[in-house]
Amino acid sequence: KRNLQRNGVLAGEEAHAEDANPQEGAENSPVPLAARRQQRRSRHRQVLGGNAKPVAVTGGPCRALHGLRGQPEEPALGRHGGHGGRECQNRIGPAILEAEIERLKVSLIESQRKTRMMELYKQADPEASNALSTKAMVAKLSGFAKFDVDMKMSCEHMVQLVNNLATAESGSFSEEKFEEIMDAMTKAFVEGNPPYAGDLENETYKAIIQAIRDLNTSELNK
Repeated sequence: KRNLQRNGVLAGEEAHAEDANPQEGAENSPVPLAARRQQRRSRHRQVLGGNAKPVAVTGGPCRALHGLRGQPEEPALGRHGGHGGRECQNRIGPAILEAEIERLKVSLIESQRKTRMMELYKQADPEASNALSTKAMVAKLSGFAKFDVDMKMSCEHMVQLVNNLATAESGSFSEEKFEEIMDAMTKAFVEGNPPYAGDLENETYKAIIQAIRDLNTSELNK
């Protein structure tokens, strides 16, 4: 900055002297006055960095110096002295990150649920036919073989069945209901102990029977 100021002052004094005595300069030098003025402008550009252009000084000496040197200007200062763009990024960045973390958490929980249901289906279908009979399923749940709907339920249908049972009419998922249904089916398919034997009026059992009927009409017949 000292060099810039010093060179600027010297150049300015020289320019002032030549402008004040144009005839004297013309007599002492064979170069025309217009050409000498063009040389002075060239020297000013060299002092200021080469491609100097007039700039509006609105952000203090640092921004003005950046502009004179042909460098990118610094971001505008925010209301409290910080960089406005950076403050905005700092506000948006964490919010987006938190939303993504929550989305991944939900996705992980859903994947863990599906894995448990698929493992349970494998226990109920040891032949790996991917066509579990609903009559056999109801028999294992209740100990009562008579069921008027005989369908072949795939693993994906089983996952959908349990999810439907654990989802309330409002659309919210009930972890408590999910665990109750998984516990009952684990007793039936893994332990071989019908959880609803002698209790066919159980609300969860009746909900399972109805869900199978609903699944039959909406999905299995497509």
